[in-house]
Parts: sequence; structure tokens; C-alpha cells
Amino acid sequence: MLVLGIETSCDETSVAVLDGDGRVLSNVVSSQLAVHAPYGGVVPEIAARAHLENLPVTFERALSEAGTDVSGLDLVAATAGPGLISKVISSPRFSERAPRRLSPRTSRSTDWSSPVATPSS
Repeated sequence: MLVLGIETSCDETSVAVLDGDGRVLSNVVSSQLAVHAPYGGVVPEIAARAHLENLPVTFERALSEAGTDVSGLDLVAATAGPGLISKVISSPRFSERAPRRLSPRTSRSTDWSSPVATPSS
């Protein structure tokens, strides 16, 4: 069993792949620290835009580092809260649309039958 975890509750974009025993096969974090530094804190609108830019690349890198593709995933777990609302929405929406976000240059399968789990589902 392979589980994809997506975390976007605030200003970091993180995608991880774990096996059925809970071993972390990959954990890719895209930091927004430099983007928010000039403002002295997280700017929600900037964070939301950065998640949209960072999620596809972070997703593909996490799958690659884990040695799998979307067809190997059995479950997707995504942030549903708590957190800044525009960021929390990013994880479930992306996880539902992940195959369409794959780069056209890849030969990965785009079959997506894995269930999406969030704490509220």
C-alpha cells in the first residue's frame, strides 16, 4: 500500500509518500520563507498563489523520489484543517485533480482511482 500525503495548511507545500508500514519513501517540502520574509510574516494571498505554483512540481518530485507514479497510489490524504482557509482548500482540490496536473512530457499513467481522505471525510 502506498499513501500520498499533501499538506498546505499555511505557508509550506509538502508532499510525501509512505508505504503500508508507515515508512516515509519521500518527503518533499517547498518553502515559502523567502517569499514572506519581506513582510515579516505569512501573507495569505501570496501563500495561496505559491501553493498553486509549488504543488505540481512538489507532487511530481515526491512520486519520483518514492519510485512510483499515480497508478501505484492506494490512498491520498490531504490537509482539511486547521489552517488558513485558502491554503487548506489547496490540498483536497489538488489531490482530486492530480493526474491532470502531471507534466505532458511524462509517460506516467493518469488513471486515478485512489480514494482521497481528509480528516473531515
